[in-house]
Formats: sequence, C-alpha cells, structure tokens
Amino acid sequence: MRTIALLLLSAALVTAQQTTIAGTVLDPTGAVVPNAKLLAKNTETGAQTATLSDAAGEYRFAGLAAGHFAVDALVPGFRRFHVENLALVSGGSVRADVRLEIGSLQESVTILGTRGAPAMPPRRIRVGGNVQPGALLKQVKPVYPAELQAQGVEGVTSLRAVISKDGTPLSLQVSNSAGNAQLDAAALAAVSQWRYRPTLLNGEPVEVLTGIDINFKLAQ
Repeated sequence: MRTIALLLLSAALVTAQQTTIAGTVLDPTGAVVPNAKLLAKNTETGAQTATLSDAAGEYRFAGLAAGHFAVDALVPGFRRFHVENLALVSGGSVRADVRLEIGSLQESVTILGTRGAPAMPPRRIRVGGNVQPGALLKQVKPVYPAELQAQGVEGVTSLRAVISKDGTPLSLQVSNSAGNAQLDAAALAAVSQWRYRPTLLNGEPVEVLTGIDINFKLAQ
C-alpha cells in the first residue's frame, strides 16, 4: 500500500508540473474564429503539438512541460499569426489570444515577345486571386514595345497597390523596376485598368495589399 501511495503521489506531482496555453482566436472585427489550426512548439526541445479552436473560438494546449513556447495560428485567407517567448513554469498557465490580420493578394504575369519581331496584340486571360474570396476579374495585359523586343530588352516590373473595397487598384506604384522606363510605364498603364472582386470579411468588403510581377520575356 505504501508503494501504491508513493506512485500516486509521484503521478500527482508530475501532473502539477504540467503547463497550459489557452486563448481565443479573433478576426480583425473581434468576431471569434472556429476551426482555426494552432501549433504550439517548445523552442528548447523542438516538441510540437497541434489543436483546433472550438465553436466559440477558444483553444487550449494542456499537459505541456515547462519551458519556452511559440504559438502559430493558420487560417485560410489570413496572415499566419506567430507569437514566441511564452515562458511557462511548472504548474502555470499562459493566455495567448490570437488576433488575425487579413492576408494579401499576389499576381504574376509573363508577357512573351519575339526577339527581333514586332509585338503581337495583347491576349486577355482571366487569372484568379490567391486569397479567397478576393479575385482578379478584369486583366488588361501590358503592351511589349516593339522596339524593345527588336533590341532584345527583357525585364520584370514589380508593382504594389491597395485593392479598394470596390475592386480598383489604388496607390499603384513600382516597387522594383525592370531597369527600363518604357517597360515600367507599360506595366503601370495596364494594371491601372485591372479590376478585382474585393475581399470580404464577414460579408463586408475590405482593402488589401497586392503585389504584381509583370515579366517581359522574349520567346526562345
């Protein structure tokens, strides 16, 4: 009986030394987010465990050993949430609420030309957005200047813009030049005419950032 009592006491002490991380997952409006995937990683041992938030947006990691932890939250359409340096002591608990931020859109377009030949008329295609439910609805392709094709000039123009609540690109600017002013100007002129289905958050349109790469490339 003495041995059993010692074993029970030992088990109770181990349980008491376990730690807990808990919190609520919220979107930018303060609404709770159910079924969010969360990961807790002990940065000292590398041990990792996963869980999902419940219908009330609550999550809980129980039975963790003391140490320093990092918590990540992964929800489609939102940026990855990350918090670290959560110091857990034996028998203690830490609350780490998750505030999600809406993600951004990214587009990449390759414009093919023929080396030494006049430019062909632009071809319209429809490309979907990368973040649901925001999507590109109208895409006007840039015109590859014929003289640059004849000279063998290639380059990639990277643009940044804010997709407004009505789906138009605002504050459109070159974030990385192709190294040729004509290529940059052609990219700006075309993308300014693009139109998007705006991203919706809880049924309401919101502004999001977008990155666009226009690749002016000559066919081999």
